Amino acid sequence: MKNFINIVVLVVLISGIFFLNYLLKKHFRIGNKIPEISREEKQIKISVETLKKLISLAQENNPEFYEKFKEAHPSFYERLLKVNPKLSYSDLEYCALMRLNLDTKKIATIKRSTVGAIESKKYRIRKKLDISTEKNIYIWLMDK
Repeated sequence: MKNFINIVVLVVLISGIFFLNYLLKKHFRIGNKIPEISREEKQIKISVETLKKLISLAQENNPEFYEKFKEAHPSFYERLLKVNPKLSYSDLEYCALMRLNLDTKKIATIKRSTVGAIESKKYRIRKKLDISTEKNIYIWLMDK
């Protein structure tokens, strides 16, 4: 009977050690992820601030918009120019405005133009970039 009690105590102790080991590993995994999460959170905050600044520059029709957008999205213009190297500065600027998900009315207000003129510009850009009418140009630009 004494051996049986000793075996039960030993099994309980070993189980306790394994359980503590499991808890410690779990704690360290969570602890290691905290700095990673805070880094990602900081990057998201920077991205949101940059996005707000870009939208503000766009709404003011500020000439700095093009360059600031280029800094925030360095490869965007390059990828568009790979599709069609003959895109104009104006085409690229309109693509940037659409990439910021500004609708036609908002772009018309920013550019002090009519909705019809903006729709025509979007149509010409769609043709230059060979985007079919079935595809949403906004989604297509988001993927670039």
